[in-house]
Amino acid sequence: MVWEINVSSIAPMNANKLNFLNNQQSVAMVITNLHELFKDNYSHYKIERSRLVSQLETAEAEEQGRIQQALKDIEGEIAIYGVLQDALSIADRVIHTRTVMGELGPDSDVYRVHHNTPVS
Repeated sequence: MVWEINVSSIAPMNANKLNFLNNQQSVAMVITNLHELFKDNYSHYKIERSRLVSQLETAEAEEQGRIQQALKDIEGEIAIYGVLQDALSIADRVIHTRTVMGELGPDSDVYRVHHNTPVS
């Protein structure tokens, strides 16, 4: 069975739901910015883990327990940010492909820059 969807019959996104966007942002920009944020945090914790592993090699016995606990905590952060980075990387790549951009169109709420307007 082949499913066909008539995109023109689907109601557009409610602009009020885009209130989380800052002035001069689009949903596509937010996806890209979040991807970069999660990638940066992932890298930060990987570097921190390397630093702690280096400290562990030369630490006194009483200090090793503290470092091992910090490593355990950092492994959790690496796992979380790794998953978030991967998910946003996929979204970022998909939303910026020519095919998706062509299907949604440049006037889509996903690509349209949001402008804050004062409430009267």
